[in-house]
This record gives sequence, structure tokens and C-alpha cells, in this order.
Amino acid sequence: MKIGVLILGSLFKIGGYQVFAYNLMNRLSTRNHEITLIVKSSEFRKNYNLYEQLPFKVATIKNSDERLVKYFPYLAARSLRNFVVRNNIEVLQVVGSYPAGYVATSLKSPIPVVLRTHGEDVQVDKEIGYGLRLDNKMDKKIRKVLHSVDILVALTSTMYDTYSELGISNDNISLVPNGVGVDDFNTEEKFNSISIRNKYNIKNDIPLLLTVGRYHKKKGFDAIPKIASLLKNLNVDFKWLIVGNETEKIEPIIRSFNLQDVVTTIPAIGIQQDKYSFKFPGDDLIDLYKCADIYVFPSLLEGFPRVILEAMAASTPIVTTDAEGCVDLVEDGVNGFISNKNDHINMSENLAKIIKNPTLMHKMAASSRQKSYQYDWNIVVDKYEQIYKELLAT
Repeated sequence: MKIGVLILGSLFKIGGYQVFAYNLMNRLSTRNHEITLIVKSSEFRKNYNLYEQLPFKVATIKNSDERLVKYFPYLAARSLRNFVVRNNIEVLQVVGSYPAGYVATSLKSPIPVVLRTHGEDVQVDKEIGYGLRLDNKMDKKIRKVLHSVDILVALTSTMYDTYSELGISNDNISLVPNGVGVDDFNTEEKFNSISIRNKYNIKNDIPLLLTVGRYHKKKGFDAIPKIASLLKNLNVDFKWLIVGNETEKIEPIIRSFNLQDVVTTIPAIGIQQDKYSFKFPGDDLIDLYKCADIYVFPSLLEGFPRVILEAMAASTPIVTTDAEGCVDLVEDGVNGFISNKNDHINMSENLAKIIKNPTLMHKMAASSRQKSYQYDWNIVVDKYEQIYKELLAT
């Protein structure tokens, strides 16, 4: 099949949808499909050296910069349509309902369109001011996009329900989760956990708690110092690493609780790349997941928390919240504990339960690893491949 993948952001700004898009395209290309990533011209010029190294084709469309898309989406849509026809693209995979989906549906596409949203474009939380659809004009645009595509991919069952509530027919929704390269997290392989712990000044006998993600109000990272303080009051030894863009923003809170010795923020660990390959996530981050004893994620809202899935693949128990997205991956009492959102006491107690019970930690670690297999990239790509084939057969 000739498959076009439309992204009007950057593939190299590491986040959930970028990791998804790269892995989907890379694996489809190994199955002898002809994959073309379509990005805006300015993005291609900015990261030319990176795009040139990708193991699949990259193309650009005109008039796709943010301001033009906002006011004249049909210009970019016309450019996209011409590219699709000229290159005999058979199916279009779109990532994000805005701006990519908005462009793809502004002129009726001559081929089937599959849309995978990424959370902020669909989900709404007025309390924390989250979601593009809080703006009435944007809400109308996105609703129109969601009703215009051939297949709308729901990452979780809760996202599936959201689509249904927006009036999308079940016939046009396909439930396909995010994926993970389970073999990349093989805990049987030798890795130097001592050197990794030494790097971050963590003693070998101290439980390591890990949180990964960019700083954002919806992630709940501001609560981590409070949770850590309560955990210390339970007479539990631990070290907590928080890895991600702008996580240093919580350092004033860490200092206010006098927790500098046990809670440390680390800048994001970026793309692993050389002249011939890319890897999302890279080995440095994978090894950190494998070193961790518990993965902690105090999020308030998620589309599909890729970081939880990565921690599961690394055989790590999970302590998270009952937030949308998180509850779709964690089975309470089996591969971790689900805490109430904003309930710092509940989360600290759940962490203590695991830390104080090595047998429980071991069982939950094994359950996490076992559960991650159902999200292996090969299974996920099979589902996308089947969607494309069924659309082309109709």
C-alpha cells in the first residue's frame, strides 16, 4: 500500500503522538508498504538533517503554516490533495484533529482518511483549563473534522466513549491503543544498574521511584513534593527521579518541603539517533525505567499515557490516579495501585504498601510486564494495517 501520514507539527518534539507516528511508519515500511510522511515546509527546513535520515519518504505541502491554516485551510488542503493524487497515495493517516485533520478534511479527500487524535484536541477539562475545544470556534472545527473522516481511532475505551458522546457512529470508530516495543525493555538482558544509580547518586539498597513526562498542569507533578513528604512521614526510604522538559519548575516546591536529598528533577532524555537509525525511547531512558522499582504518575487527565506503558514493559509496578487514560492501563492491585486524583495521602500510602512488601512488588512487576505484551507494536501495527485494507476493499 502507498500510505501518506500527515503531521503538521514536529516529529522531533518528543511526545506521545510523535513516538506513535515514528514507530507506526517505521514498522509499516518494514512490511513493504510505501510510507510518505507529510509535514509543513518550514518544519522540514528547520530539521532537514533529521528528516533526511528517516527510513521512509518525507514530503512537504504548501500553505500549511499555522496562520494560513487558521484562516485559509483550503489552500493547504488543495496542496495536500494534489500531492495525494500526483503520488497515487491510497490511504491517508492523519495525526491530530487540529491542525492536520482540519487541513485533511477542508477539501473532501479522494482517498480514505484515518484520524488518530492525541488528547488535547478532543479532551476537555475546564477546571485546569485544558483542551482546544474550550474555545467555541475550535470546538466547531474539531467536531466537523471528527465527523468527516472515514475511521476515527480511539486509543482507550474512555476515549471511545468520548467519541460516542460527540455523536460519532460506532461504525466509524476503531479501538486501537498506543504501542510499545516490548523487546526493547527486555529485563533479562544485562545492564549496569549500579553505574546508572551512581550517576544519579542513588544507593543500591534504596527504592527508586520514577516519573517521566513534560511539566504540564494536567500531569499533576506539582503534587509530587507533597506525596514525597507524606511518604517520608511513613518512615519509608526512597529516591524519586522526575525526568522531562521543564520539570525544574517544581524545584521551588521541592525546596519548600526540604526534599532536595530525595527528589531530583532531570531534563528530558531525547531521541537516540545515529546516521542510520532513530529510537524512541532511547536506551538511556529505557535503562532508567528498568532500574526503577516503582513508576509513579499523579496525572489528572491523559489521552493514552505512553510512559505508563513503557514502565510496564520494563517490569515496573505502577502507582497512578483514577484519571482518564491511566485507568485504562493499570489494574488496581494487580500491576499497581490506582489512587484518587489529588489525594496525596492515598498515593503515598499506595507507594508505601509496595515498598514495604517486596513480594507484592515482585508480583506487580511481573504482571506489568505480562500485561504490556498486548500492546506490542507488532500487534498495534497489525490493527492499523487491517483498518487500511478494509477501507481499500470497500
